[in-house]
Amino acid sequence: MTNILCLIKNLFLRSPNLTSLGTASGISNTIGGLFWFYIASLLGTELYGEVSYFISIAIVVSTVSLLGSANTIIVCSAKKIKLQSTIFIVVTLSAIISSIIIFIFFEQNFGISIFIIGFIIFTILTSDLLGRKLFIKYSKIVISQKFLQVGLSILLYYIFGINGIILGIGISFIPFGLLFLKEFRIKDVDFSLLKTHSGFMANNYFLDITKTLEGSIDKIILLPIIGFSLLGNFQLGIQFLSILTILPIIVFQYTLPHDATGNSVEKIKKIIIIISILLSILAVFLSPILLPIIFPEFTESIIILQILSLALIPVTITSTYVSKFLGMKKSKFVLLGSGIFLLIQIPGIIIFGMYFGLLGATVSILAGRIGESIYYYMINRLIFQNIDN
Repeated sequence: MTNILCLIKNLFLRSPNLTSLGTASGISNTIGGLFWFYIASLLGTELYGEVSYFISIAIVVSTVSLLGSANTIIVCSAKKIKLQSTIFIVVTLSAIISSIIIFIFFEQNFGISIFIIGFIIFTILTSDLLGRKLFIKYSKIVISQKFLQVGLSILLYYIFGINGIILGIGISFIPFGLLFLKEFRIKDVDFSLLKTHSGFMANNYFLDITKTLEGSIDKIILLPIIGFSLLGNFQLGIQFLSILTILPIIVFQYTLPHDATGNSVEKIKKIIIIISILLSILAVFLSPILLPIIFPEFTESIIILQILSLALIPVTITSTYVSKFLGMKKSKFVLLGSGIFLLIQIPGIIIFGMYFGLLGATVSILAGRIGESIYYYMINRLIFQNIDN
């Protein structure tokens, strides 16, 4: 254990960029996690489940509107391919259309439309910064947005109720619009360049959709089966998993642009897998002790959290392979991996969720994550092993 901690310390000391990125992601994800824990304690199980449901819809629609631009921009920016401004115009039009459609269907929740536009602006901006390896600038923006999210959402909750929470999150993205516009220039628009990379972008589009469905479709499917109250318990377990995945997310954001430019980051990936195993074991043993004390209303979440904690290990393994394949512009393999997860997750949630409730749905997610990570391991071993040598 001491040797592992020394490796982590030396790794961050040797890489100021990783330290900056890690600090930003750590702070922002911690703020976000504490924010949702506070919202859960404030709303109770039923209203928390309702907010989670609408947030899931907003995220799915936002991802559809992004048209696969996030990872495309990271990789193209890292390779100095000027595709950002062209994507900006196309995605902005997509965002406006989507927000109007959502407003028609959810006219009583204007916040969802604001969320979509803000989320898209923020995603494109931060993707470009990551691709250009401007980690310090990225760090400042991400942390600032999270502080705005907390302040605005809590303030607007007391004015508009639960709809104010979603509205507050959406508005928290908007101030970065001006900075966003400065990063892109109309003179760089080249639709022929977009056509050249359309295959890679299309693969990323379907990849983004499947990845978003991985994190959101479960709540949309589960609502008619278990209702808002139990959905709130389920979402709390998911939120704890999000906290546990902070380090793998940091490492993925760091390794993707490096994998795209051919720099070796295998040592970092091995360390983060070891850390994920330790965190997973720790969460399994501590959750029955701490959860009833912190969230007495969410007792159904204990077993959910324990199962989802085990999912941290395959999630981390998967992220290391996804970084490698996307960096090589082999997004079709990542798309297939996400498809495998969904093929296990969705039928599992429907079938086992109906018969075993939350327990069945949660086990289905764990099974899907394990199946996905096994697929990546086999693809890497059979096709790409020589690249590591």
